[in-house]
Amino acid sequence: KSQIVFMLGYAALVRGILEVGFGFNILQISRRIGRGQMDHVMIQPQPIWMILLTEGFLPVSGTMSLFTGTGIMIWAMSMITLPAISGWWLWFVVSLLSSSAIVLALTFLWGSLAFWSPVGAEEISSQATRFVFQLNPFPLDAVGPLVMNTLMTVLPIGFVAWYPCQALLGLQPHPLWKTPLVAVV
Repeated sequence: KSQIVFMLGYAALVRGILEVGFGFNILQISRRIGRGQMDHVMIQPQPIWMILLTEGFLPVSGTMSLFTGTGIMIWAMSMITLPAISGWWLWFVVSLLSSSAIVLALTFLWGSLAFWSPVGAEEISSQATRFVFQLNPFPLDAVGPLVMNTLMTVLPIGFVAWYPCQALLGLQPHPLWKTPLVAVV
């Protein structure tokens, strides 16, 4: 039970990082693309990355998931004996940022469909993002190999919470570096 609580807290922290850093229409980039707002961004005298980072930053209203995730993580860690891995907290932070990058990459991938079909892609992208947030806190231990392989490759939802938590808690011999590698890819 405590490992599941740890994973729920981890998933809430990932969502909190995304809500604080990439709120409004940044996490749902298909809205910006489909409504022609990216054209406005491109003519601004700032780099696109700077506009997206500053516009999506919600330090007050986006922190609810961060507080929730932090509370759940503290509770879970009080019940778990953490593995004796050197630099465990560094790996924890790297894994959290990598998981957040994976979700952001998936939403940008789905959102880019709005260049071809503005209205349809907005619906698909918002449903895909909802799908990622709904599935990521579930353990994938009991799913079949086909579902497992799909959720670890085609839609790497398993790398959002399940795999990094397995690696961080030492539940299975998963290498800690795999989640950052998937985020880079």
